[in-house]
Amino acid sequence: MTIKIGNYDRNHFNRIGSASGQMAEKQIRIIATPAHTMIAEQVCQKLDVPLFPVRYEKMPNGLWKAELLATPSKAGLFIIHTANSGTINENMMQLYALITAISKLPVSERPSKVVASCLHFPYAREERKAEPREPISAAAIANLITTVHYPMATGISGKMLLRVDEKRVVDRVIVVNLHSAAIEGFFPVPVDHLDGKLLIESFIRQHATNLENIIITGPDAGRFKMALKIAEDLFGEEAMKHLINIAKIRGKKDAAGRSSVESMIVGSVENKVVFVVDDMIDTGGTIIKAVKALKAAGAKEVFVVTVHGILSGTAIERLMGNTDIARIGIVDTVYVPKEKWVSMKPKTSRLHLASLLKNVIERTFLEKSIIGYQSIT
Repeated sequence: MTIKIGNYDRNHFNRIGSASGQMAEKQIRIIATPAHTMIAEQVCQKLDVPLFPVRYEKMPNGLWKAELLATPSKAGLFIIHTANSGTINENMMQLYALITAISKLPVSERPSKVVASCLHFPYAREERKAEPREPISAAAIANLITTVHYPMATGISGKMLLRVDEKRVVDRVIVVNLHSAAIEGFFPVPVDHLDGKLLIESFIRQHATNLENIIITGPDAGRFKMALKIAEDLFGEEAMKHLINIAKIRGKKDAAGRSSVESMIVGSVENKVVFVVDDMIDTGGTIIKAVKALKAAGAKEVFVVTVHGILSGTAIERLMGNTDIARIGIVDTVYVPKEKWVSMKPKTSRLHLASLLKNVIERTFLEKSIIGYQSIT
């Protein structure tokens, strides 16, 4: 199987994006893995630069290789990548193949800087040992992204050509709403941690007819901090008036050692419009239990909004068939195939990340801080 991304036009590649005078002096190349070419094309359109051409090939034995179809010489190279439900390991090997292909470039053709984005960081829930001998897989993924170095021949000693690692290929990493911020410490390079809360807040403003009558919460106590930040942005000093907590109550174990988990509302939601915010929806089980508890406690309407719509297994069917959910907002960090999106569209809003990425890319390659400058416009 061969996947070609981008079209090679030499004249187009000699023309740099016209966003500003400063940008004209900085050559920016956007390159994508096959995981999410849609968002890569949106970013390229906003930056007025072409999508860098690359060919991916899956060998008959399942191995992936990547081939650069143009030269990123002296340009800043930004990789747009994510990990999708069902193809997480495939997607990570596509990224690894791309980084390896970049490492093989001769010195004169190497990019000046490589920034790799991983919009949905896989294995994020495996960032610590909950039980003895459990793997910390999040650290392994961080190492996979940053372990490749440019080789450098240092000379000949006797009949042996000596080679040493000169520098890492990836200079910087960009992630979006990690399940745990501690994962940043697994990277040996600087990490920019983007926050999708601006898109979530926009969704809340769009669907709340009366902000004074809304409640913000997470589906469990672990997401309370996320809900608090959003409430503080929307309500300032009165944030706590618009927050409640949802606790998980674990029942007695059955004969097989399994225990049921129920959601308990801590606070009043009587006749309120509730927005449940989460960093990711995987199977949808936690969200559905939280929504059920909120409606039982007297909530007028319940909206759900998340950053990463992983949507594993039957999650889409479960969420779309739940009449207690008024509407769902999902940031497009994960690619949703067209046929799945058609079934989701009547009840789901796609929250576009491209503008935020575009602004971050500009500031990163102009060597300006992104702190306080994350914008979705």
